[in-house]
Amino acid sequence: MCKDTKDEETDFIVVNIGQPNPKTSNYVSTTKYSILGFLPRFLFQQFNNVVNIFFLVIGCVTLIPGVNSLGEANSTLMRLGVLITFIGIKEIYEDLKRYFGDRKVNRRVVRILTKGTWKDVYWSKLKVGHIIKVFKDTFIPADLILLSSSEPAGMAYIETANLDGESSLKVRHGLAVTSSYIAEDKLEALAASESVIRCEPPNSNLYEFAGVFDVSKTLLPDESSAVKSDNAFCSYALSNGHFLPRGSTLKNTDWIYGVAVYAGKKTKLMLNETKPPTKCCFVNKMITYIMTMQLGILLLICATVTIFSVQFIHENRAESWYLAYPADGPLEESRKHFILFFLSFVALLNLIMPITLYGTLNVIRVWQGRIIEQDVLMYDEATNTRARVRRSNLNETLGQVKYLLCDKTGTLTENKMVFKMCSINGRRYGSEKGEEFDSSELSEELSNEGSKSRSTIEDFLTVSAVCHTVVPEKPPNNSETTETPKSDFSTKSNNSNELVYHGVSPDEVALVKMARQLGYVFISRTPESVTTEVGGAQMKFDILAVFEFTSDRKRMTIVLRTPEKRLRIFVKGADSVIMPRLSASSDREMVAKTLKHLEQFASLEEEFYVWKPAYDAACTALDNRQAKLDLQAEMIEKDLFLVGVTAIEDKLQLGVPETIARLRESNIKIWILTGDRLETAINIGHSSNLIKPDMTSFILEAKPNESVDEMVTRVASEAEAAGNGAALIIDGETLQNIADEGVTYEFVNLVINAGCVICCRCTPRQKSAMVRLVRKHIDGATAAIGDGANDVAMIHAADVGIGISGREGLQASLAADFAIAQFRFLRRLLLVHGVLCHMRTQKAVFYSIYKNVILATILITYLYASGWSDTPGLHPLYVTDYNILFIFLPPLSLGIFDKIAPIETLEKDPKLYTLSQDRRNFSMLEHFKNVVTAIFHGLVFVGIAIGTMHHEQLWSDGHIGGIYTYGTVTAFALTVFVILQAVVYADDISAPMIFTSAMSIFVYFVLLYTESAGNPDDRADAIWIMFTTPSVQFSIVIAVSVPLLIVIVTKVFRNTYKQWLSTQVNAAWNDPQVPKEAETAVDNEQAQTSRQKPANSDAKMQNTPSSVDPSDSPKTTIVFGNTADVNASKNRATDSQI
Repeated sequence: MCKDTKDEETDFIVVNIGQPNPKTSNYVSTTKYSILGFLPRFLFQQFNNVVNIFFLVIGCVTLIPGVNSLGEANSTLMRLGVLITFIGIKEIYEDLKRYFGDRKVNRRVVRILTKGTWKDVYWSKLKVGHIIKVFKDTFIPADLILLSSSEPAGMAYIETANLDGESSLKVRHGLAVTSSYIAEDKLEALAASESVIRCEPPNSNLYEFAGVFDVSKTLLPDESSAVKSDNAFCSYALSNGHFLPRGSTLKNTDWIYGVAVYAGKKTKLMLNETKPPTKCCFVNKMITYIMTMQLGILLLICATVTIFSVQFIHENRAESWYLAYPADGPLEESRKHFILFFLSFVALLNLIMPITLYGTLNVIRVWQGRIIEQDVLMYDEATNTRARVRRSNLNETLGQVKYLLCDKTGTLTENKMVFKMCSINGRRYGSEKGEEFDSSELSEELSNEGSKSRSTIEDFLTVSAVCHTVVPEKPPNNSETTETPKSDFSTKSNNSNELVYHGVSPDEVALVKMARQLGYVFISRTPESVTTEVGGAQMKFDILAVFEFTSDRKRMTIVLRTPEKRLRIFVKGADSVIMPRLSASSDREMVAKTLKHLEQFASLEEEFYVWKPAYDAACTALDNRQAKLDLQAEMIEKDLFLVGVTAIEDKLQLGVPETIARLRESNIKIWILTGDRLETAINIGHSSNLIKPDMTSFILEAKPNESVDEMVTRVASEAEAAGNGAALIIDGETLQNIADEGVTYEFVNLVINAGCVICCRCTPRQKSAMVRLVRKHIDGATAAIGDGANDVAMIHAADVGIGISGREGLQASLAADFAIAQFRFLRRLLLVHGVLCHMRTQKAVFYSIYKNVILATILITYLYASGWSDTPGLHPLYVTDYNILFIFLPPLSLGIFDKIAPIETLEKDPKLYTLSQDRRNFSMLEHFKNVVTAIFHGLVFVGIAIGTMHHEQLWSDGHIGGIYTYGTVTAFALTVFVILQAVVYADDISAPMIFTSAMSIFVYFVLLYTESAGNPDDRADAIWIMFTTPSVQFSIVIAVSVPLLIVIVTKVFRNTYKQWLSTQVNAAWNDPQVPKEAETAVDNEQAQTSRQKPANSDAKMQNTPSSVDPSDSPKTTIVFGNTADVNASKNRATDSQI
């Protein structure tokens, strides 16, 4: 008996049907940790962070005797431990949720055939080789090969929303030899027959499967349908059409029988459970640089202070007997304490690097994400979809986008395909006007028996009705309560007796619906045939071979035998792949002449039988099956005759032109990367307002005998006069040629400086490559937006990926960093939330650094007064709790509630976007200015405090207040000043800002009173002294008001100067007497744009006029199926496919 093994020589899996492999398991676990491995793995991950390592070292330093000047109150290790503990609790909580979710899945029940009996077991007990039974509306428990079902011919319908987000139904079918195995005794006989399945090793490709079903000849009364017969087995090819992936749901089928070929972690669902690529935003990188600079400042200060301390001890040890140093001796005697002093100062001043900054940013970003998700103006009522934030650490990147690269279909357009026109035999039917296809002319021509075009029209409608992957569904009877499954692309008429069509591709549904409108009704499909109804009579077409549509092939081909027993090959696809395959005798100017060529189909029969053995061999190949099938397709897809073309309209989404115009005003350059044909892409550019009327369009294509470099140089020189007004159009073939010869600086300079770029006929890989190209050569962020699975690569490649919950499924939305329902919401996402998130985070970071530097300045100043000892000038509890309790809320308030401008202004004035777009506003220079400002304010503050309290204060009983009085008063004044500084620093003094400031002061009072009340020494009267001693009150008022007044005056002066400068610039720009040199100095780019003239282009380039006449748009006539007539009107575009 065969075993379930992997053949090392041929590299395929052998599965014994009905004989479970005990080495396999269907148990799945998505947990991150195990019980024993949690602690070491978690700690290793946490201390991969350099900042955590630094604070761990500082905490260990404080444990050295004589180093910790803050005494027991120094809680660096405790704070780090609390932070890591909270993170650990969060990790445990999330892992427990994954564990219970896994247990729920593993304990689902499935019926299996084992040892001749049927029984229900948990999913986790399922093995590879088991024959199982799955019922309607339940999940598929493992990757299965379909054997039979309750439907005729072993058909089954599944929904794969859990895998790829597509809610449309997909059809699967069993082999003809097993489709009759619906009785349990036949399945038991199959299990005992030693039949096997040979298939490829497990992989993550959801849309491909290659295998061979070797059925024992003892089960086969007729071997004629076998692809290959050898020894005791007959072999049948298995493909993705026979494959049921784990996680999909069985729909519209009462039950199915299947064989498990992959289980557990080897299933395609689990192999696709990969983490998205790690993205580090500019803000995070800057924070790393800032913390590195702060570390350098800390070490420099500690080294300097240590030198002063050693020198002070050496010079004053004779008089300072209490220092416990020898009264005489060389300087080296003092230097031996250098390391000890250095570590002591590091432990005291390490607050220069705020440990709470990362925790504060996490809270801010999560809250900002909630604000984005709760924005009702980005809620799509039609689909009940809100905005989704999947990576809150990229919130600030939304405000720094300089290049936006977007898909067309489903992103800019609605992806609701409406059949509008067609061209058959050179005659155009239908009109671009109206909402639906006007079939009156075509119906009249079809009913005219004497028409020369009738036969061609019949072929055209037959192709539309049979060459597709649409799934028909009969609507439920009125008496039934079964709910019709929802589908992305489903259509049905008002007549409840008509079929409902489901399809992955909306244009295929539009074609099938058009054919039904003209009397060619698609009824049903089985693995062997397609049935249509024409004039009330059913017509059955036998399927002989199918080559499905792929992004590489860009076409679909079906070989079938008509009811008249004639062999026909129907092909539909893109013009770029169909045109080269037309017959040399095909008259491409007058398509009506194709009628006489139909007689040549008689010779196809002999050619087919010569070709079929090679096709059968490719079907059963386990190695490079798809490549071998493509080769066979190339051999049969030739000498085609033109039947007709179609125009399917895909309207722009609501608000697309306005959104693009607003984004361009925000200094964001927009590119379109689409798989559509060139003319369609250009028309979309015009209708979406991407290509302005005064722009000159340049098509990047090589002339005869012209190299890629020469082509780029020529186009660049001709586009130079247009400047940023040039629109550059590139097709996929040219992109490939450029990639093959190497991307040059001239090409990069050309595309980066173009006003807009449209890349057509792009593959997913080319889209991703263009995103990486732009990302590499610009100083700013790139954003990619799309709605389909073919957009996932470029979404991952961009600095920030945005997915649209489109009609092509949820793959792009799930893979994206942010998800929205409509393209028009992008305007608010970037211009409002992007700006607010960036400016808020920037203020929170700078303020967090500021408040710590000013505290460190006060401590360093007191070091000078205390003979460069490590004695803190403030109470140790205040120093350790400064960031955690007293000044914790103000940075949160700045990062969550502050607004640089009213939301309405941000949305209406796109120029405000440049405030967050300019990275100079958040740079090391700005950080340096912030540190210098904090040091200056700290020196002013401490100078006033020392100056006003130079004479020691008297207590009520005559005692003299010393360091504690100074420290308590200074700490109170510092707390009030820093909190009020947050209010002044904010652009919007809102109610939350006032509340958090008041709450912070209140918390300080409560803790001060609690701490003072519990100590019987001098600290007990601290609050009383502050409120009863006039000199202390005066010191507090002056210490707070003077530096605060400096901050206010500086801010007012800066804002006034900016406003005056803006007024002068606007006045100079609007003054007609200003010479052109001054005009250029004011705004060189805008002046150049206003003076530019369209550049002349040669015959190879398209010079776009200011107004586009639809009648002058180029027409395209292609082959077999749905191509585009490229007429376009405002807010409308036509999709193109042959």
